[in-house]
Amino acid sequence: MVVVGVDPATTSDEDSDETGIVVVGKGPHQSETCAMPNCRAHGYVLEDATVDRKKIKPTPQVWAKAVVDAFHRWDADLVVIEKQPAGEMGRETIWTVEKIPVQFVNAKDGKRLRAEPISMLYDQGRVHHVGDPRNLLVLEEQMTTWVEGDQNSPDRLDAMVYALLKLEIRKMPGRAIAGVSFEKSNPWAIE
Repeated sequence: MVVVGVDPATTSDEDSDETGIVVVGKGPHQSETCAMPNCRAHGYVLEDATVDRKKIKPTPQVWAKAVVDAFHRWDADLVVIEKQPAGEMGRETIWTVEKIPVQFVNAKDGKRLRAEPISMLYDQGRVHHVGDPRNLLVLEEQMTTWVEGDQNSPDRLDAMVYALLKLEIRKMPGRAIAGVSFEKSNPWAIE
């Protein structure tokens, strides 16, 4: 399964939050990193597709197109989008570009509580970042610097958490993901 996670911004001003767009996939168990010898699948962060506001103003139409492009680029199964405060508007905006499968995520718990199950998967060595590391720099900065109560919204981190939660990694084996070779060694491993 491949999922595109979206944390939509409600405005597109210069000081607005970003619309986080992160693609994740469920793939095979990696015994060299996993603390759980009998797990059936791992999560793979494939791309941070968030629109770079330094290059283009991320209006709703622009980020909706970025979501649809990422959906097709990764042959995704589903888009998950935070329902509050702009989920229905976000889904409708995506559907002006193309009617692809979109499900809502209810973000009723605090960011820290939502991220705890995903943090546990990282601690177990069950989530991997693949591809060009430069693509994930801002996401990883949010992952390592955000603290509860911070006024800056970790939009990319939220989008990744929503998508990884949707994968339900503990329940089913993963599938092959187009463009990702699991035969290669982990590009993030320290040699």
